[in-house]
Amino acid sequence: MKKLLIIGGYLPEYPRNRCFLMALRACFDVTEKQVGEREYLKFVTALFRYGKHQDYVWVMQPAQRFVLILFLFRFFFRVPIIFDAFTSIYDTFVEDRKLAGRYSIKAIYYYLLDFFSCRAAHSIVCDTKEHEQYFRRMFHVGNAKRFLILPVTIDCAFIDAITPEGLESVFPKQTFNVLFYGNYIPLQGIEYIIRAAHIIKNETNIHFTLIGAGQTRPFIESLYKELRLKNITFIDRMSYTDLIRHIKSSDICLGIFGNTEKARRVIPNKVLDCMACGKVVITGKNPEMARNFQDGVDIIFCTMADENDLAEKIFDVYTRHKTMKDIEKNAYATIKQKFSIENLEEKIRYIL
Repeated sequence: MKKLLIIGGYLPEYPRNRCFLMALRACFDVTEKQVGEREYLKFVTALFRYGKHQDYVWVMQPAQRFVLILFLFRFFFRVPIIFDAFTSIYDTFVEDRKLAGRYSIKAIYYYLLDFFSCRAAHSIVCDTKEHEQYFRRMFHVGNAKRFLILPVTIDCAFIDAITPEGLESVFPKQTFNVLFYGNYIPLQGIEYIIRAAHIIKNETNIHFTLIGAGQTRPFIESLYKELRLKNITFIDRMSYTDLIRHIKSSDICLGIFGNTEKARRVIPNKVLDCMACGKVVITGKNPEMARNFQDGVDIIFCTMADENDLAEKIFDVYTRHKTMKDIEKNAYATIKQKFSIENLEEKIRYIL
């Protein structure tokens, strides 16, 4: 069995990382060295001590801050470096969240981290083909550089084992409960959920529950107050296990709807989580989701950044919910087929 060093400032408990760690352990003789995001001395010590004896070095996301050390390691050793480019720092903080101006010092710094990370690595991991195209175009990565397309993956066994008992009081009783969870970033387009809730506010049996906190929550709450809505409940962040319990207790779930370029390139974790719970999911349509899901078969698509279409789809599911058991079953089956840990293992074995 080939040897693999997994190293970086990653969070092992983050669902995407946990699934990748499980799959990589099944495919390789793994050595794991987790360090703090800014613990550069620990990183360089572990990389040079263990990396030289491996067949591959996998730098788990977020990986960009260690780019100079990776160049140094590459100079001394010929061990292939795999850069886990799950997210672009520049894209996240400059183009999507707009936390730095495009020509600011911070933006240049973020851009250079992504740019040189692509050059320090022998292979680059992305979750969608659209993300690969973004990295090639934005950071001038030539066709000779190998990209490994490995989708976000769900631990179906973990989700199957969670039951929703004890959460009946969280959602209003005798209502049709629409659930969204997220960390309130622009690509999620939560403002369109609020406006959709306003459009169907007279349907008193439909209630929205929004779980999470983050950058846009103050704006979202001000919009909620401005529209004087009474059909939305806000809940703060919670553990992943409790989140799954809430999903299983809801009637339908919502994905992403943002009017950003990044929203057009991703398959969000939230969509996969909710489908794995056997829920009908309504989400904005993008090319990658259209390739993996079928509208009206295992998911319900609406137009991105369109509260009217979203409200129409929610009301349609509400009126026909009892006839949508096939969509719920198909959603679960699609996750098992395309986004399970077993499927990820097969892909890793094939490409590495």
